[in-house]
Amino acid sequence: MIVNALSFLGSIIGYFIGRFTEEELKPGRIYFEIIKIIVLALLTVFIFLKNFNLILLIIGLILGFILRYEYFYFGVLLTQNLNFLNAGLVFLYGLPYGTLAFHKKNLKTLFYSVVFFVIGSLAVFLDYSLMSFAAGGMISILSFNIKKIFH
Repeated sequence: MIVNALSFLGSIIGYFIGRFTEEELKPGRIYFEIIKIIVLALLTVFIFLKNFNLILLIIGLILGFILRYEYFYFGVLLTQNLNFLNAGLVFLYGLPYGTLAFHKKNLKTLFYSVVFFVIGSLAVFLDYSLMSFAAGGMISILSFNIKKIFH
């Protein structure tokens, strides 16, 4: 559980990085979005290499279009398969995520991320692998992030 908390610290550190580098945020916004997309894509690829369940993937895809908080799916992922690669990628995702949250002056986003991360972490009590579910939700969010950049 400590690794989960440390992986979430990336978004808080990113928020403080944004606070101290405010003048670079506007020109660097596109790069932060690209980093988020790359890390999210890597996470889903690593999930598919480890575990794949089509039904859970479809459920995750559908729920991902409704519930667009990445950290919910990160919480599910890290409680189902705790390895340092996934936790490190969630930490790396949090750096641009927190920086962009500061740029948008949206502290509520970080608060909701903590809440949904904790809710997703409750999946530890289920005796079933929900990694494909988390991958489906992350694919939905990945599609929204790609659409945001190119639209």
